[in-house]
Amino acid sequence: MGLFSGLFTKKRKYDHIVSLGNNCEFSFQFFTNYKFVDANLFSWTYIMDRDKFLGCLEDIDGLLSEGLEDPVPLYECKKYNVRYHGRAKWEDLMNLDGELNREAVDEDKKEIYSRVEHLKEKFKKMLVDDKSKLFVLKDPKDTDFVIAVKLILDKIVKGRYDLLVVVTKDEFDKFKLLQADNIFVRAINNYSPETAVTSKKQSDMNGWKKIFSEFAPKLVKSKNKKFKFEEV
Repeated sequence: MGLFSGLFTKKRKYDHIVSLGNNCEFSFQFFTNYKFVDANLFSWTYIMDRDKFLGCLEDIDGLLSEGLEDPVPLYECKKYNVRYHGRAKWEDLMNLDGELNREAVDEDKKEIYSRVEHLKEKFKKMLVDDKSKLFVLKDPKDTDFVIAVKLILDKIVKGRYDLLVVVTKDEFDKFKLLQADNIFVRAINNYSPETAVTSKKQSDMNGWKKIFSEFAPKLVKSKNKKFKFEEV
């Protein structure tokens, strides 16, 4: 079985393409290819603890229920260790003495709580609607984690869904046996560095382009916002 099993003989299109982490790389690559991202709960997050993330998938309402840690520079959910970007720039959160500006941080947190609350409701509605769904899991580390995620999706998703697992070519042999009717394993040369997930120079742009030539949104939407990485 080759890395891409059939060399993309079929174009698969979905109403929902939903990132399940482990960081922002998939969303950045999706945006690069399609010029929009239909934001979901984990589109622009960093998953810091895989075991806790499994708990989070089964307890969406619990996300941020115990608050957020102060930014370093990202904000981290105290309960499930999911990290979110704030809207404010890091320099705007700091006083001249190098300490955090409490008022600015609290205002930034307020926006995150509001945003995540909206995304939680959107995520829950997506799980049970009758539209086609592709969940994407990047850099799962081991097959046990993929199986655990699938077992949870089987419980919380209404109807059929597909799961795309993205690994590196060096890891492919370890994951390829997971491929089944609704599980696809695809490989790229390398993951982007954690500190540069929106860097085209350090990403396998061609590898991601091949993936998106097979897995695509049914509807390409118009871009409706500007992201921080576009300002660099």
